[in-house]
Amino acid sequence: MAEQARADAIAAADKQWRAYTEPLLELGGQVAEMWPEVDDDPQLRAELLWFLYSEIGAGFMTVAWANDHHPDFFPCWGQVFNNGGNINPDGVYYMTPIDDSGVYKLAGFRGTLRVVDLQLGDGSVFAWGKLNDDFSFGPTLANYDLDDDVTIDDAGWFEVILSARRPDGWTGDWWPLPPKTNYLLVRQFAYDWINEVDARIAVDRLDTPAAKPRRTAEEIQGMLARVPEFMYASLKTLDVPIHAESGLGAPGLVNNLVKIDYAPDQAGRAGQWYIAGRFDLQPDEALILEIAPGECRYWNLQLANEVTNTLDFYNRLIGINGSQAEPDAAGVFRVVVCDRDPGVWNWLDTVGHRRGFLWGRMDRTNDYEPKAKLVKFADVRAELGPQVRDVTPAQREAEIRKRRMGAQLRRRW
Repeated sequence: MAEQARADAIAAADKQWRAYTEPLLELGGQVAEMWPEVDDDPQLRAELLWFLYSEIGAGFMTVAWANDHHPDFFPCWGQVFNNGGNINPDGVYYMTPIDDSGVYKLAGFRGTLRVVDLQLGDGSVFAWGKLNDDFSFGPTLANYDLDDDVTIDDAGWFEVILSARRPDGWTGDWWPLPPKTNYLLVRQFAYDWINEVDARIAVDRLDTPAAKPRRTAEEIQGMLARVPEFMYASLKTLDVPIHAESGLGAPGLVNNLVKIDYAPDQAGRAGQWYIAGRFDLQPDEALILEIAPGECRYWNLQLANEVTNTLDFYNRLIGINGSQAEPDAAGVFRVVVCDRDPGVWNWLDTVGHRRGFLWGRMDRTNDYEPKAKLVKFADVRAELGPQVRDVTPAQREAEIRKRRMGAQLRRRW
């Protein structure tokens, strides 16, 4: 009898596990269906499946670990969870689900980074692992900037209440919590990865009991069942804008740059303009990007592959910002995009990718139209002029090692 009970328990666990994992088996084909770019490119197909595998971990944290009754910021994008959307190499991203009827306290230290922004949104993928009707991330409902919207004391400490209405008796900082909010995203953008200090932010819900109850078996089953749904939904929300001719699939973006405002309806950040384009380069070609943002709190340029996974920003020079780049005498930043070192300081390495995405951000400026010019690699030095700074192989090696060190010194996990 005991042996039969044991066998039944094993069979039940196996059946339950298969119910969780069988939907994962369908995702490989579904992803290849979304991205015809992989049809004749085994390397890109392998990278896409690598990306898909990482979504298992991202899905677990987003829809199985996270809890809007007992919130806890988790890392949502980075070098490992590089799940599309051209994530910022200068950025550290945290997220937690939010209940729009709740009362939350946010507290911590501002740090010294260029940008620390807290975004509230209606993102069904983030909150439930499901798609909304237009396959988008959902609209941004509010952005709160630690430089503008909160009181910071001499030690760098702040406290703010987030709720639908100001709590009775609370005289400190308060942020309205918009209806339909279901996630809170923290963005932190650094210029100097080694010397700038990241913000430290904690979140607590005040209108629920402090002690978190044990998860029931039914709750666990429901959460785990949502992980494959999250994976498909998050991939689909990238597929639609990438391939739409009205979006990043527009022919006019090839070897070109345009400004886009994603803040209103595509989970973008208010006050930030996005720079978008695509590169398509032959081995003897290079692209020269030009940006002159003027008075600007923060800007960057970066590269991603054909499915918008940011290229290896720990170990390669695939991104550059307003602190790392050098301007010319007129204050214009010109950056070379190519697959081999051109021997000049402002270089973005395509890491062997012939095609991919160009992406950037300009914070609190809208005065300049970015430009791009396709040239022969042999003509790069002549295009840039004699004042451009030379870089030796030894200097480039040191630059990459410094970059890798700086990336690890930030709290990405």
